[in-house]
Amino acid sequence: MAAAQGCTADAFVIVGFTLNDPDVSAQPHGDLWYSPTCRAMWADFNVPQASTLISAQLWTQPEYGGMNQLAASSNLSEGNWTSSMVDWQQSVKFCGSHKGTDPDMDLPSGGYNACTAWR
Repeated sequence: MAAAQGCTADAFVIVGFTLNDPDVSAQPHGDLWYSPTCRAMWADFNVPQASTLISAQLWTQPEYGGMNQLAASSNLSEGNWTSSMVDWQQSVKFCGSHKGTDPDMDLPSGGYNACTAWR
């Protein structure tokens, strides 16, 4: 994990997203982090309340193209999840979804799903 390896001191959020859940007062939120010292990226997902199971997925793609690979994933009902770190030279995308929606943003879902752009 990033904290255990000393990667959080200079880390910063590259991009984040908030899911829409009209059934709770505190919305699920995800951030994609980067540490220049560790040359790594990771996902952090906070679910303060949930009306259904929420899925978080961190995807990678090799630097010069190739197949997308699921680097880390979790299903949460509440709590915080931090993914394992991935090499910053890969392309990285972080997604979250709930209420049975596919995290792929090609299908509109009223905010029940969200993905960062590839970074």
